[in-house]
Amino acid sequence: MRYDGDRLVYVTPDGNVNYTNFLELMLPYYYSRENIKDKRIVHTEVEKINVLYPAREQEEYWFKNYVETPIDVKGTKLTALSTCEADIEYLERRIGADKIIQWTKPEHIGYLDIETLNNKISLIGITDEHEHYEYFFDVESAVNYIEQKRMAMVTGWNSSAYDYKFIDGATDNAYWKTVLKQDSMILYSKFLQKHRRGLNFIAKENGLGEKSEIDFKYATRKQLRDYNEYDCLLLKKISDMFGLFDISFEVAQLTGVHPSIYSQSMFWEGYVMSHRSEYNVWLLDKPAYSEHKDYEGATIYSKARGVYENTGDLDFSSLYPNAFMRLKKFGTSEAAVRLVMKTMRDFLDNKGRYDKLWKEMKLPKYFAMRYAQKILANGSYGLFGMEFFRYYDVDVAAAVTADARLMLQELQNNIRSLNFDVIYSDTDSSFVPNITKEQAVKLEAEINKRIAPFEVKLDSYFARIFFPATDDKHVRKRYAGITDEGEKIVKGFEMIRGDWSDKARVVQEHIFDIIYTAPLDRIESDIRDYMKEVYSDFMLRRFDVRELLKTQTVKGDKEYKNDNLPQLRALRAAGIQNAPVMFVSYWIDRKGEAIPLTDNTDLEEVARRIDWKSYYEKQIKVPTDRILASFKTPTKQLIFD
Repeated sequence: MRYDGDRLVYVTPDGNVNYTNFLELMLPYYYSRENIKDKRIVHTEVEKINVLYPAREQEEYWFKNYVETPIDVKGTKLTALSTCEADIEYLERRIGADKIIQWTKPEHIGYLDIETLNNKISLIGITDEHEHYEYFFDVESAVNYIEQKRMAMVTGWNSSAYDYKFIDGATDNAYWKTVLKQDSMILYSKFLQKHRRGLNFIAKENGLGEKSEIDFKYATRKQLRDYNEYDCLLLKKISDMFGLFDISFEVAQLTGVHPSIYSQSMFWEGYVMSHRSEYNVWLLDKPAYSEHKDYEGATIYSKARGVYENTGDLDFSSLYPNAFMRLKKFGTSEAAVRLVMKTMRDFLDNKGRYDKLWKEMKLPKYFAMRYAQKILANGSYGLFGMEFFRYYDVDVAAAVTADARLMLQELQNNIRSLNFDVIYSDTDSSFVPNITKEQAVKLEAEINKRIAPFEVKLDSYFARIFFPATDDKHVRKRYAGITDEGEKIVKGFEMIRGDWSDKARVVQEHIFDIIYTAPLDRIESDIRDYMKEVYSDFMLRRFDVRELLKTQTVKGDKEYKNDNLPQLRALRAAGIQNAPVMFVSYWIDRKGEAIPLTDNTDLEEVARRIDWKSYYEKQIKVPTDRILASFKTPTKQLIFD
């Protein structure tokens, strides 16, 4: 959807392009305290509205200003001293909030991936909802195919930062400009609260296989096509597996917020506007600027390092939303807090209702509904800690986290009073070692009797779990374990971070496998034996130098304080200027120069230029030493000749 002058241009769910003049819709409008004299305002009414101030709701007479186009809202509000909802984008939210349109999942979706050569598109692949794949070697053919198939929506992985930027710059196709563009990586990360990682990593993590390696420098068209087709298929499988689009459109219908936008504050504001008959308030504009203020968050408790067996993880259910709901002191924001509480209560009640329907009927629509309500509920309690929220109040946010800390301490005290121990506790969970699963289930039930209305659940039961030694008391959720059902769970280590090399991740994953399976008295020695093999691999260069690549995101719209960052140097070394936001992969050579990966990179030359000793020590030895430091024997040094 977009607007062209005084016309709204949009694609219907079946892929047809429609045009509607704004004058045929409800004119864009907003409220001002004073009567604004501006020729762009076509009509003004006086209306009594209930304004939500931070501390009170107040019925007042305000001026309702109608303008012809959304851009006039921004222009005329500049002359107003005080306005309500004038900073809410008309197309992105106002139309949805006023229910002029309904967001509906399209009938035809394109799953898109591009391959580039020398920063130019070399192949575009598209898979449809039936897993039919087509590929193209130029942009116009690809976008014409999207239009021909009436794909009202396209999606990709990191596409908003990469794929779409390339296509946008190479076509004027009107249909392409109008279709809804989603980014499955962002939806996956936001909805499931996961780190943003590569498509291959996510596919492997979820048991969907992994793509094969390809040498882009020498790849044939068929190899490139096969590689691209598999990416498109993985993209569709991941999107379908988690119902990403069903959730996205359910949130959009509830809030009026454009499906490609993810913002908790916008969700809440849109929801309140979309349900005006229930909440009957108009929202003040956001302050021009709110300085972020720090406040104390979660308490971290770590008793001991090392490996533990038979460990239960007791997690609070919705700890922070519940802590928010029982606030007693509201400071200077009582009215705003009470309204957020009311909406959150509605979110939680609705989620409970859809939870029941999902369990009974297993229909995808109920899964999406319950997840949408969960997203709205979980995002509401933290609004007051966001400086861009229009009712930002750090004292409210601090009161919520303070109560959550007290509840976490109460959980620990209850566990100990029942003759069990706590080895680690953080944010909303406590880990109990040396407990059978049957005992853990009984412990959960007994504690829930004591802490009602709060509730804990046995989130995971670990056959073996490892906590590293650390002097940093602010490092949260860093552990690696394997459950009694064989699921491997890793939190906070390098292997799940996107800015570490593949080699570092593979080595660390193997070390954790040793921790999970080796006899307790042999874990350390087995790790050291394995590290000797890794050391030998580096000495003899027995692996592809591409395994040492580091990949980071460069945001073209961001001003970096340090212009000498390696990812920026890599981009410059590749000869790329004014590039879109994108991933850049690179090595660092002995002189500290960044070597970018391009389709013309000479890998043999890279192998000669890089400092293998530095790579081993920084990427392999340093994170391994942190693991070995959790065992009794001091770390032995491996010296590079």
